[in-house]
Amino acid sequence: MALTWSLSLKEVKSINLYSDSRSALQALADPSNTSELVLEVKRIHELAMARRSVFLHWVKAHVGYLGNELADESAKEATKLGNVGWAWKKPRSRISKDLRDVTLEMWQTRWTSSTKGRLTAKFMPDVKLTTRLYCPTITQVLTGHGRFPAYFNRFGLAANALCQCGEIGDVWHYLSSCPTTEFMRRQLRTNDISDFRALISDPHNMYWIQQISRHVNDITPTIPQ
Repeated sequence: MALTWSLSLKEVKSINLYSDSRSALQALADPSNTSELVLEVKRIHELAMARRSVFLHWVKAHVGYLGNELADESAKEATKLGNVGWAWKKPRSRISKDLRDVTLEMWQTRWTSSTKGRLTAKFMPDVKLTTRLYCPTITQVLTGHGRFPAYFNRFGLAANALCQCGEIGDVWHYLSSCPTTEFMRRQLRTNDISDFRALISDPHNMYWIQQISRHVNDITPTIPQ
């Protein structure tokens, strides 16, 4: 706006413009910056430079420079207006971020309200875009889809869902109470075994969870072909 205003001046041979936004000045000085807003300001700057010398300067904010203080005051007053008097198109990066945020929010809502994958949701209640890679034995624990008596029984592949100790042989059983996994369970660093998310956040625990999974694989009878 200051550059646009400078175009209306007639007799002035040079103009000094001051800003406390170092990032804005760096963006204008960067020839590789393709932001629509930056390119538009560069275009106006070139028009102004064609008529007179225009120098851009950085000043430190909130140290008493009168012009800077007046600009800050005007900016604060503008936030009280009921409508927007100056609008710019959103840059592609902002649109991409907004779409990503909306997508994650929708995904999180579906994941939280879903009736499927509830064991995995205990370990990973928050959805993320980062890829997580686990070995097969760890994946069996995180999903419950492994050589667990309860899982085999669910699909009619085992006569019952019981562990050899007589309790229901699911993931929670082997992580919390099975006497055959007691030694390995004691190695887990946790104050609350039911806090699954905290349980898998420690690499030390992941090692022992893997050992528990391998143990279950060894003691669970093989399904006849």
